[in-house]
Amino acid sequence: MLAWTIYISFLGAAALMLLPKESARSARALALLTACIGFLIAIAGTLHAKSGALQSIVRTCWVPSLGIEYHLAADGISLTLVLLTGIAAIAGILFRGTLSIGQRSSSRSTSRSSPASMASS
Repeated sequence: MLAWTIYISFLGAAALMLLPKESARSARALALLTACIGFLIAIAGTLHAKSGALQSIVRTCWVPSLGIEYHLAADGISLTLVLLTGIAAIAGILFRGTLSIGQRSSSRSTSRSSPASMASS
């Protein structure tokens, strides 16, 4: 179940690449929807996990001739970090949605003087 948090993120990123450049509002909405779905899946996976045990989520042969496997597993700390990542993603999308480009650029340009302008005055 937790593997779907990875898959949902990739699907959301692919869908964002297909949106037109001018649709910033719909891009934010899609990003928020993707992050929320991933977070809900992470909560469900965390609640489903057994305490103190390593949860083997996916184990598949990738290159059988070389003995290479794709193995995705999580323990208690990893599950906590998955939840924290979901919270950080949602918070970042919500915070970024409240700033406009004018606000962001004006907060970067402060009233500090450059060394060249200080030398000329």
